[in-house]
Amino acid sequence: MKECGVVSLKLKGPETRGIFRRSANAKNCRILKERMNAGQSISLHEQSVFVSASLITFLRKLPGGVLCCDLYEDWMEVLQSEDQQDRLNRVRCLLAQLPEENVTLLCHLFGVLHRIHTHSEVNQMTATNLALCIAPNMLWRTSQISPDKEGQSVLQVKICVSFILHHIKACSFFNDFNCIYFPV
Repeated sequence: MKECGVVSLKLKGPETRGIFRRSANAKNCRILKERMNAGQSISLHEQSVFVSASLITFLRKLPGGVLCCDLYEDWMEVLQSEDQQDRLNRVRCLLAQLPEENVTLLCHLFGVLHRIHTHSEVNQMTATNLALCIAPNMLWRTSQISPDKEGQSVLQVKICVSFILHHIKACSFFNDFNCIYFPV
């Protein structure tokens, strides 16, 4: 996903009602992706729904997931703790285990999601709603499980991503990674 798309989401996403929840025309998303990959100059000002759909597709196709599916069980263990500080520490430890490029992407992604979340009165996208839309594309179980357990797995990933989003500013997850994108 080109940086201009992320910047577009940061600027226009907060005022776009239902961003990440609204479905976009697949053909228009493909055309947008092709034009971005070709380095063509495009105006993303009025295309935030297509940009958000393209971002979700990008995350879904990222080998191993941005949160690293190999660490799936470790991410789920974050939710086992009742102590909030322990959860925050576990998230920090897991972020430190991710490849640098994943942390950079997460920094940008959570910067955008946080900005959208803080304008939820306009766009109706709370941290929980955002996590519901995007979390299944960030982390998934690699082993086959029953459909019932798969639904529970998706719910747990959503809860984990929602937790990060709810606490991202207060606990400064990305400060340790010199992330200049995320607003402090």
